[in-house]
Amino acid sequence: MTSSRGSDPAERHPLLRFFYSDWRPTRMGRWVNRFASFWSGLGLPPRFQVSLEVRGRVSGRVRATPVVIATVDHDAAQLITGPEVVTRGWIYADEAEELLEEMRAAIADAIVRALEKGDHEPDTLQRVVRKAAGRFVNDRTKRRPMIVPVVMSL
Repeated sequence: MTSSRGSDPAERHPLLRFFYSDWRPTRMGRWVNRFASFWSGLGLPPRFQVSLEVRGRVSGRVRATPVVIATVDHDAAQLITGPEVVTRGWIYADEAEELLEEMRAAIADAIVRALEKGDHEPDTLQRVVRKAAGRFVNDRTKRRPMIVPVVMSL
């Protein structure tokens, strides 16, 4: 029986073998993910990790995409940090802090429900985050921005 996920990306790149094996983080990968979570939790992530910005093809204006970052412990099946919603350029965060708090709560509930059902794979959790965030944003703002979920596994 073949895997529906395809081949493991770590098999194709020698550097990734240190961090991932059989679609799971290795001991070194877990340590790097924990350090990245700690570093981001201090508010010190590099600027390229904050949001995805793209120039519009017609207008030429910079458009930002909401990024949702969450850290999950696969072994204990629990949400460690987040979800953190980065919205620079999509919605003015100072005026919409209440909306962002409700969005974080909705996404956290969706992640916890998925973990309780036994969905521990990062790609499945990313799909859950994207659907929950997209549904919330569409219901509240009547917009449908592309949402980039980042689920880090420990």
